[in-house]
Amino acid sequence: MHILPILKKKTELYGGISVAKKSDFKRCSEIWGSSLKTSSEQGGIYPSTDINKSIVFVIKRQPFRDYFSSTKRDFLNNAFIIGLVELFHVLDEVEIRALVVDKNYRQDGFGEALLIASIEQSLIWSTIAMSLEVRVSNDIAISLYRKYGFFIVGNRKQYYEDTKEDAFIMKSPKLNSIEFQKTFQGLVKRHRSEVTKHLIMDN
Repeated sequence: MHILPILKKKTELYGGISVAKKSDFKRCSEIWGSSLKTSSEQGGIYPSTDINKSIVFVIKRQPFRDYFSSTKRDFLNNAFIIGLVELFHVLDEVEIRALVVDKNYRQDGFGEALLIASIEQSLIWSTIAMSLEVRVSNDIAISLYRKYGFFIVGNRKQYYEDTKEDAFIMKSPKLNSIEFQKTFQGLVKRHRSEVTKHLIMDN
């Protein structure tokens, strides 16, 4: 079954996040490799599970900043990919297969932007729930997912090949509930405000 993305007319999600092109996968591989904890596995091809059923979104440094700037610019030479998220969509559920930000750009809100875009796309697909696996030691990621209502429903023993570390299985609340959508919109507004504040400080 070939599942195609249903995007907004502007073909971009939150923060100008867009679908990865074939030419982007070399850079995606670099980001993926640098996220692994065992150096012997770094530099491999990005393991997109099944390109016919998955969709990969990328976040680029300049377009993301410009998206929230009062004076938008489009410097193509600076459109450097700094993160990615892979979504696997089947029926009424979406699995986040990967969500990675370049280590040089972490803790600046880019990971949260990718999560927001993932939820936004899931709502476009009329998805009811989302799920993911996360390293049990990744407190920052777990905290982010909890912020958006994800909760732990189980674990997978020795799930990660690079370190044999366990993974928590996390699941979202019902995306179509009024309560979640109200909370989600509030979090998006707060994140946008924080990004705008950083832009003002940077300038």
